[in-house]
Amino acid sequence: MKVLSSKQIGLLGNDGMEPERNTVYILCPEHEKYEQRELATALIYITFMGTLLSIISLCFLLAVYLSFKELRNLPGKCLISLSWALICYQIIFLFAEKSNGVVTVCKVVAFCLHFFVLAAFSWMTIMAFDTSSTFKIQGKLN
Repeated sequence: MKVLSSKQIGLLGNDGMEPERNTVYILCPEHEKYEQRELATALIYITFMGTLLSIISLCFLLAVYLSFKELRNLPGKCLISLSWALICYQIIFLFAEKSNGVVTVCKVVAFCLHFFVLAAFSWMTIMAFDTSSTFKIQGKLN
């Protein structure tokens, strides 16, 4: 695993970087030189409010699904697991900016974000497979 600073990425030029075999690149901005120059204040507030609203909605969905036993069937359990993965991802995403100062924390945050995105996509794949097998039309041969 290689951790690169913003300065090192800039030195690579327009061609970018050549990926090496079995190497994961994590971009961790340097603490002293990190500036928020391109992000407008309005965009930051919209992102924060949208993510917070999504977390609240997912918590409400979890409360409903955990309250009623008849909703905890196989599709319901898949939806609960997807909701947990998305909640964890969004909470870490909200506080990821605070991890810029320490390289180890930046690595842990990058790992967790990557894990929860993969978990969410995995649960969505399982739900799609279950839905397709539910609605699968079995033709009768004459």
